[in-house]
Amino acid sequence: MSDDLSHYRADFLEIENRVTREFVAGWRRPAITAVVLVLTVGLALPHAGSLPAWAVLVGGPNPDNAATPAPLRLFIVFVVIFGIVASMLGTWSRRWAVAQIAVMGTGVGTVIGLLGYWSQQSLPPGIRPTGVEYGLILTWAGMAVLTALWVPVVLSRANIMQAERR
Repeated sequence: MSDDLSHYRADFLEIENRVTREFVAGWRRPAITAVVLVLTVGLALPHAGSLPAWAVLVGGPNPDNAATPAPLRLFIVFVVIFGIVASMLGTWSRRWAVAQIAVMGTGVGTVIGLLGYWSQQSLPPGIRPTGVEYGLILTWAGMAVLTALWVPVVLSRANIMQAERR
């Protein structure tokens, strides 16, 4: 019987290699998509005083003269690149490598977001933003939830590449 299937061996190997590069997110896929939507909305909310994230990132008009520390701007970059773009690419393509990039980026972004919030709150009272930056808190919580959703997806697949069989 193995002689009958030997001419299909290359096809089977190709299918196996394609399947091993993919992941199955299950119920986490719509949850990841919902958190990405929350991150997108969170970027329009205040991150430094009354400044939304896009204005902090591009250095837009700052009517409050609130300082925007570098960790805060770096956090917004991580939200856009890893929280939104890499996560959507990962859920759309179902590629394990993209999911691994997304989990690493959102994990580091969560730490940088906490550092950004801390650096903003430790500014002198004259240049510290007034009010609660609920957009910053929402996007930071979204990045933490996104990391928690990606970790089981990435850990569900072994990082062992199988030797090619002939």
